[in-house]
Amino acid sequence: MKKILLFTLIFGITNFHFALVKHVKLHVERNRYVPIYGDTDILAKGVKAWNEYVKTENWKKIRRIINYFLVKDEILNGINFSNFKLCCLRFVNVKMKNSNFYNADIKGYLERFYLKNCDFSNSDFRKASIRVCTKNCSFKYANFQSAKIYSDQYEYKIENCTFNNANFKNSKIYLGLIKSCNFNDANFKSSKIGISIPETLFLNCNFINADFHKATFNYSKVSKTKVTFKNCNFIMANLFGVVKLNNAKFINCNFTHTKVERKWYNYLKTQKIKNFDKITWVDAEYYKIKAIFKKLKSQIYSGKAVNIFSYERLKSLIKIIQKKYPYSYILKSANALIE
Repeated sequence: MKKILLFTLIFGITNFHFALVKHVKLHVERNRYVPIYGDTDILAKGVKAWNEYVKTENWKKIRRIINYFLVKDEILNGINFSNFKLCCLRFVNVKMKNSNFYNADIKGYLERFYLKNCDFSNSDFRKASIRVCTKNCSFKYANFQSAKIYSDQYEYKIENCTFNNANFKNSKIYLGLIKSCNFNDANFKSSKIGISIPETLFLNCNFINADFHKATFNYSKVSKTKVTFKNCNFIMANLFGVVKLNNAKFINCNFTHTKVERKWYNYLKTQKIKNFDKITWVDAEYYKIKAIFKKLKSQIYSGKAVNIFSYERLKSLIKIIQKKYPYSYILKSANALIE
């Protein structure tokens, strides 16, 4: 492999294991690179050799911890770092598409260690714990389900990154600054966003057509701060069903055709929203009735026999619809079922 500089230390159960690359730098402060050889030099043989090696019985006995390493100008697509603890790392100009970081613990140390100009498209970060500065990286279609992206200091930043079509379902995002990033078509369902110290700030980000259904914006009782979105685009995004939308602060954000539950009308009036008059307001109760009707419709007929219980519930539901939504298409469909 060309120009791979890896300074790393893997701790074994009883003794030390060096990183699996051509060169090792034991500490950041040292200028000396120590060459290593033998079966520990496996990463230099390529991704396929590495992935096969981590499946072996000998490797399974080793605690998967790699400290202090730099990987630069490499193609490592498809590499397996699942269940690894990667500490104080620097990845620069590295392609790691379709790679496996499942349940990995990825940590940097302030701005001295980072991910820069890397491509992690289609990679698996499920249940991963990530605390590292990230800049100019692509995470298109990456899976962050149930992952934790966090920091306890403002210096940890994500800048100029692309997360289009990424999956953040059930994830936790507690980070200081996320700047100039694209989250178009991303899935934030049931995720928890904020708070970091001193705040969680999304600046100049795009959330076009992103889905925040049942996402939670957290308010910090300690620092008394809200999750802040400044100069962000929520065009056609779905904020319907967000838990405590009033725990978020919106400054100069575009809400053109954004779906928002009607109960937040007065709160958003107090925010600096662009195109407030173009928000798509959603009646939560109507959607609940729509879901009930859909369920009853599937229960009305069981084979050729009529489900009497569902039939009676439907008639009760029709009375509610007639009163609140007399011109709804649901009413027409419901009446057609009992005729």
